[in-house]
Amino acid sequence: MTPRKYTFLVEAKSLGLQVPETLFLDFETLRNNEYKTLLNNFIDQNKALQYIVRSCVSAEDGSGESMAGHFFSSPPVAPEQLTGMVSESFVKNTEIQTNIAPTAKVNLMVQPFISAEIGGVIFSPWKYFTYHFVGEVTAGGAEAAVTGKDSQFFGLSKTGDFTDFLPQENLPSAELKKMVQTLENHFKCPLDIEWCAKKGVVTLLQARPMTRSLQALNTATTAETKTELAFLNKVAVGEWQMGAYAESLGELSPLSFSVLQKCYEESVETFQTLGFKAETFNFLARSRNGQVYENPTTQADFFKLKAWFSPFTQTASEPRFKQKIEKF
Repeated sequence: MTPRKYTFLVEAKSLGLQVPETLFLDFETLRNNEYKTLLNNFIDQNKALQYIVRSCVSAEDGSGESMAGHFFSSPPVAPEQLTGMVSESFVKNTEIQTNIAPTAKVNLMVQPFISAEIGGVIFSPWKYFTYHFVGEVTAGGAEAAVTGKDSQFFGLSKTGDFTDFLPQENLPSAELKKMVQTLENHFKCPLDIEWCAKKGVVTLLQARPMTRSLQALNTATTAETKTELAFLNKVAVGEWQMGAYAESLGELSPLSFSVLQKCYEESVETFQTLGFKAETFNFLARSRNGQVYENPTTQADFFKLKAWFSPFTQTASEPRFKQKIEKF
């Protein structure tokens, strides 16, 4: 079965979205070394100065788990280097596949390299506010955003009925909203999206079902938990523990937790205006394995203000107030 990493791009193009021209090379073609003519024809048609070879392994977009980010995709290469890079990419991804996904099929995608001004990743909908999506943007492109290198967070509403949060300058917000709405209306599932933009024109690089990362699949052992707690106590004062909030949040991606932290930072001024010490409310921390922990002492200080916050906390979960809270 053709991986959704490729079929989603084909369908996105049929929806009128800007996507790179893509040559799909299946496992049998690669294994039998029958791709050179296909590559030469692709080069003649596109006449790009550089190309990239991207992994397209069936295990990268599984329904319950994902191994995206664990396979090899090439840097930009000149046309005369493309045949060698396809061969190298197939060998490297076969080695990876043998170790972590023995039943997967190794396919590849070849695309013209797009020189863009900015790029990034998007996760939609965001699990905490379903009418919004969150992402990272950087001048280094999608790869830099995935690794968190010099990136900035943003959160945008899908419609004009809700307020954007963490907006960023020079972000093609309207085009991103249009792209997300188009994809979600068609695929009808939470999405993990890579994109880039130049002069306001957004190009979709990848869209796949949003799934958990490989690192978040295994429950931490007692020894691993002790190691993580020791790490947390080095960077913050307090004895962290699992509690109701930590259990409900579970394992968070670095992006989701960073957005939560950024929202907290943006609220500091409001807390100070109200006469509260902002650090009182910072009682959650994320360990390196993705698990969220609570600082019980700081949390207790927070709940001393329960009477002041109770009108909000009592109504926030009620459906009739949900849209009003998100819009606020």
